Amino acid sequence: MSPAPAALGVPVWALNEWRSLTTALDDTTAPIPCQGTRSAEWHGSSGRELEFATRACLDCPVMVACARYGITAGEDTGVWGGLTPRERSARKGGAR
Repeated sequence: MSPAPAALGVPVWALNEWRSLTTALDDTTAPIPCQGTRSAEWHGSSGRELEFATRACLDCPVMVACARYGITAGEDTGVWGGLTPRERSARKGGAR
């Protein structure tokens, strides 16, 4: 059984996107790049780590759901759906 979204720090306003993302993850049989052996790259801050993660996301079957969650939740670290924190902030309409 997965931990409850609140226990993971999922904001209330992003629950729908969280559920969509977890459903997409559960439904796919394709590899998820951020769940591989180099998963730490998605939480790095160097240009090299961010570049690796954003490129790897291009092949991910849940990229769109992941990006939607990252934007809606206001995730301010890591790569979500191929987007860096700066890119997510710009798509949401700037910093909060």
